[in-house]
Amino acid sequence: MNSITLSGVITKEPFFTHEVYGERFFELEVSASRKSGTVDTLIVCASETLLPSECSCGDMIKIVGEVRTKNIHMEDGKSRLHIFVFAREIMEYDDGFDTNFVVMEGFICRDTKYRETPLGREIAEVMVACNRPYGKSDYIPTVAWGRNARRVGGMSVADKIHVQGRLQRREYTKHYEDGTEEVKVTYELSANMVKLVKDEREGLDYEK
Repeated sequence: MNSITLSGVITKEPFFTHEVYGERFFELEVSASRKSGTVDTLIVCASETLLPSECSCGDMIKIVGEVRTKNIHMEDGKSRLHIFVFAREIMEYDDGFDTNFVVMEGFICRDTKYRETPLGREIAEVMVACNRPYGKSDYIPTVAWGRNARRVGGMSVADKIHVQGRLQRREYTKHYEDGTEEVKVTYELSANMVKLVKDEREGLDYEK
């Protein structure tokens, strides 16, 4: 299970990125506002067949799809995890409010990192692998707070979890040893609900 419903405003017009078996794909950016007023600007990949005939900055759009990831190899030999929304459906959007809602199930594939911030807030970070057909997987960085953080902190690698939340864009400053700084952008799933999925041999059920 891996689905996202995203509605908001186009802030970067579609541009061609690649072609697969004759099907052309484009990337665009869509911005969705949270109730707090913070705006998440997300990258969307869509087939040319799904895009409206006229699609430009300022247009409102609604997308149903999946959270996808891929490794991009950099010139310095390092790799970067590219996180984006892969569109399955695109439709007109006139709901009057923005939407950014993710539901997924996957397996913890790295040790969880639980800690408290200097202000005493509990936070846990976990990498979740969502399997796709044909042996592929998407590796989605996920962050949880408070009660959810404590729950995630007690989970282990290979545990299957059910997560609901939003895909968010976050800026942070990286400090280098030479004293320089660089502002970087990361994307992650901010969870507002996390539950452990029981052994499938017992039937699909969730931890209370």
